[in-house]
Amino acid sequence: MTIIIRDTTIVTSNPQRELLYNSAIVVDGGEITDIGPTEEMELRYSGCELIQGRGKVIFPGLINCHTHLLATADKGILEDYGFPTTLRFPTTGRGLLDSDESNIFALLACIEAIKSGTTTLLEISSDIFEYAESLNSTGLRLLLAENLTDVDGSRSKQLAGGFRRVGAFKFSEAKRDASLRKGSDLIEAWHGKSEGRILGFVGPHAPETVSPELLKASKLMADDYAVGYTIHLSQSYKEIEIIKDLRGVLPTRYLYDNEFLGDRLVAAHCRHVDSSEITLLGRSQSSISHNSAIGARRGAAAPIRELLSAGCTVG
Repeated sequence: MTIIIRDTTIVTSNPQRELLYNSAIVVDGGEITDIGPTEEMELRYSGCELIQGRGKVIFPGLINCHTHLLATADKGILEDYGFPTTLRFPTTGRGLLDSDESNIFALLACIEAIKSGTTTLLEISSDIFEYAESLNSTGLRLLLAENLTDVDGSRSKQLAGGFRRVGAFKFSEAKRDASLRKGSDLIEAWHGKSEGRILGFVGPHAPETVSPELLKASKLMADDYAVGYTIHLSQSYKEIEIIKDLRGVLPTRYLYDNEFLGDRLVAAHCRHVDSSEITLLGRSQSSISHNSAIGARRGAAAPIRELLSAGCTVG
């Protein structure tokens, strides 16, 4: 069935970024087939179902390049406590959720995304298997990355301590192997499902919670499956302090030294990268998810202009 949405404003994604006023968009079988002035489209496609779009705006679906959907349970709790959090509580809101509750909060986050015009999410989290089917039911395009880490012990306890003790970071081969299996299992189960609407991704957590061995294994997994990969990077000054103590270099240099940077990498945040790190990210054509909302709440923003000038894609 052909549908015409008439008398609306259309935000295009062509090179000129044109805005088309008093225009119509033609949809046939779920695909956009034509765009133009309303009168012209109605004459060309007479007899179609008409939807009045006056007072509305149609724009391309947004892509959220970095999500933690279950963090919906932390709304109104963590925003005021900085990062690493100064909240002295033994777990986060999401840490209190059982499986059914996780599915409910994941669906709530998806509904909020859809209401905002977002059609694609890159979700990095632990135990995505628990709510992957719920995500699938929303019809969103999804890139799913299991959170990979080989820190031995409870990461939540380390977070609650504000990452104060570098000595707390000890790495486990058994934890690494188990984490890689979970990541691989998620890709095997979901990559390409729902007619390609769902894709797998590889998601080592962050420089301070991932050993060199896991960094290299994660990149190899992404290469083997021919998928993208993502990591948190330069979220806080505390992260930089820890990596300098643990590895003797800045976080981005740590990734570079372990051959992790590349044109399929989506590095999240990058709020505190310096000029040398920007150069490394640009030369490798890495992509950056700068996450403006959380950056604004924490009073820090990624150096977007410099990253773009260096050759990064920023979203």
